[in-house]
Amino acid sequence: MSEIDRNTADLVAACAMDLSSAAREFAAGVITGGPYTAQAATLVGLALQLLAQAQSHDHADATLPGKRTVVALCGSTRFWAEMAEANVRETAAGRVVLAPGCNLKQPHELWATSGQAERLKPVLDALHLFKVAVADQVLVVNPGGYIGSSTRAEIAYAHQLGKPVRYTHPQPPTA
Repeated sequence: MSEIDRNTADLVAACAMDLSSAAREFAAGVITGGPYTAQAATLVGLALQLLAQAQSHDHADATLPGKRTVVALCGSTRFWAEMAEANVRETAAGRVVLAPGCNLKQPHELWATSGQAERLKPVLDALHLFKVAVADQVLVVNPGGYIGSSTRAEIAYAHQLGKPVRYTHPQPPTA
């Protein structure tokens, strides 16, 4: 890995750590109001720019037996168990999986109140779009063909970026 690539990777990691730290503070109510949304958008934007720069370089890492395909899982958290199963199957197939890390439908101290959950949701949405941008492809977990509005937005974003999109279940024909 070249010095430029290491520096870019370090900057992306720093952005991710800053976003993660800010997300925790935001969820805990330490950071409130509109300015945080702008800060999160700025961090995500910077990270995406750095990622694009990093992807323009050759990133062959001698410690890996070859390039790994990175897959972002998308879908409703109501299908949390199905997402876990998709994660297992994709990992067993040799792919690196980026999946939602928080399920706001399940109790947790970081989103114990509705206010905490409301503040955390846009942060998680932005973080997941970053995962889609980082991934080589997207796998939509859609039991019964269900795709909600957030997942539709993630699919549209993946298409905008030119990412292939796969589905765990067939899609109904479009009219």
